Amino acid sequence: IEPFKVNGKHWEEGLNEARKWCDKNCKHYWRTDFHRVYRNTFLDEWRLNELGGHNILVFAFESEKDYVWFRLKWS
Repeated sequence: IEPFKVNGKHWEEGLNEARKWCDKNCKHYWRTDFHRVYRNTFLDEWRLNELGGHNILVFAFESEKDYVWFRLKWS
């Protein structure tokens, strides 16, 4: 099975790169969290589900400006 990749790198390398970028460039508090989610295909949305489903990584930002710069860099 091929591991999940981000920009051609293993996801852990991509995560470390994004965290280093945040440490260097974000002016306010930020954090990362892992959550379990499932996809409601009827409503076409993702919902939190601690019992099972898919794991996702979430970056959260205190500052909207930091969020915008992050999106520009990593989208």
